[in-house]
Amino acid sequence: MRLRSPREAQDLGITFVHQELALAPQLSAAENIFLGRHPAAGGWVRWREIHDRRASLLAGLGHAIDARRLVADLSLAERQLVESPRAAFRAR
Repeated sequence: MRLRSPREAQDLGITFVHQELALAPQLSAAENIFLGRHPAAGGWVRWREIHDRRASLLAGLGHAIDARRLVADLSLAERQLVESPRAAFRAR
């Protein structure tokens, strides 16, 4: 397959997880998953939707992380697991 641009790859659902983690440690795992793409309505972030959707993203990938925990409190392995659903969400 020949892709003409990174956007075309993203439109096809192709994404990657950077080896160097790019998480905001002061935010929760859920907030990091949706960072920059928070569902919102009328200028307000829909937090309930974020927490409902992060649960299905994490469960769908087989992760048992409490996504309400701050990234700063997660182990390195758990932080790496947060990157997977983050990449999956961006690919949608």
